[in-house]
Amino acid sequence: MFSIAGHDLFSGTFQSQRVHVAASFKAVEYEWEHWLGQFEGLFKGMYWYSAIVHLETELAGKHTFSWAVDSGHEPSDAELQMSCEWEREAGFAV
Repeated sequence: MFSIAGHDLFSGTFQSQRVHVAASFKAVEYEWEHWLGQFEGLFKGMYWYSAIVHLETELAGKHTFSWAVDSGHEPSDAELQMSCEWEREAGFAV
């Protein structure tokens, strides 16, 4: 579920370290608020500058959730500011 790029330039680490998280869940859109709470709880205890979550479901479409801070987040219980973009695919009826 978790992956980290190598420490050299050609492994994906240029100016910062990346941690990748990928998983497939059954009907995650029904428990999404709970999942987000767990995710933010994990991030509240870490040092970081930004986080992006891509969610794609059959019912809700594609969403991109992002968190970013200017000076870096230090572990705390402070509220995190998240933004969401929804990508909707629509076709035209002919």
